[in-house]
Amino acid sequence: MTDTPTVTQKTAADWQVLLEAEAREQQVICERIAVAQDMRQRFFDLYVRPYDDEITGLRARSEAVHAALEDMARLHSLATGERAFHPSIIVRAKPQTWTYNDGEVLKCLKFAGVAALIRVKEEINRVELNKALRKGQYLWLPVIADPPELTVTIMPIVVLEREANRVG
Repeated sequence: MTDTPTVTQKTAADWQVLLEAEAREQQVICERIAVAQDMRQRFFDLYVRPYDDEITGLRARSEAVHAALEDMARLHSLATGERAFHPSIIVRAKPQTWTYNDGEVLKCLKFAGVAALIRVKEEINRVELNKALRKGQYLWLPVIADPPELTVTIMPIVVLEREANRVG
């Protein structure tokens, strides 16, 4: 006995019967697919979409609350100078920067004979100038201190509880 099906000679009428049966089956399948797609869309509209909309709204609300808290912490830190006013809020300041006109500052540096801050190419050595300005030197230069950029990180309460358990 072999697993190979037996092939018999088919007439045009046999093929016609097979093609008609296949066409009927395809029609049934297409109708069922249409019903299933319609039911899937109805299910989505009734049960999934409202939750998707709610999730989207809640995420936006959560992000807005978090951003508002970061802004309040940033403003508080700028107003008071405090960086550690709550254990779950971390405020870090980026290095101070200044805005200046290179030409004016270069003239002033040349006039004052401060060659350490002038490169051979007669341009300001910004790295050295910024170091000196951070130390409070050369306050007579026409520079304006840029507002400090603060990074605020708010740790989740769960992390705080873990840290408290670890410390205690």
